[in-house]
Amino acid sequence: MQNYSRQREAIVRVLQESYDHPTAEEVLALSRKTCPKISLATVYRNLHDLAQSGEVLVLHPSDGKERFDGHVETPHAHFFCKACGKIRDYPLTMLQTKTLYLTECESFELNFYGLCEDCK
Repeated sequence: MQNYSRQREAIVRVLQESYDHPTAEEVLALSRKTCPKISLATVYRNLHDLAQSGEVLVLHPSDGKERFDGHVETPHAHFFCKACGKIRDYPLTMLQTKTLYLTECESFELNFYGLCEDCK
């Protein structure tokens, strides 16, 4: 069982309140609002631990910067805009979600790439 420090709680809170899939550096900046002395190494270590435990998804967009998704409770796909770099969540249908649970799917990754509504 992981120890939930104040820094870890701040990181989890940032990820749960964010829907724009922040980088580790963005998580750091937002976490510093409640934990001013938190370091980038602490953020990376906790993000890695949270990803290992399945509490966070790590996304790998084409820009090479890992991004983090704290919304793992509901299965969803991701859309990566090739122009502006935004990442959007797209919920799966009830049938798709039910199928995942019936098959005891342990993990999946469904990504779409193209131009978002703002860029097309």
